[in-house]
Amino acid sequence: LQAEAERERRAEARRKKEERGILGDLLEQVGRSATRQISSQLGRTITRSIFGAFFGKK
Repeated sequence: LQAEAERERRAEARRKKEERGILGDLLEQVGRSATRQISSQLGRTITRSIFGAFFGKK
């Protein structure tokens, strides 16, 4: 009976860890794509302002 309860507890811990792993991967992917979007947006803004400074209205 004791061994059965112990096994159940280990299985539960393993399930929790797997869920946390999946969630962590998801968060990581979301964070990466958000970072990529922000940096590309920044790049576009900077490029536009540089071109605006050089070729803008005189």
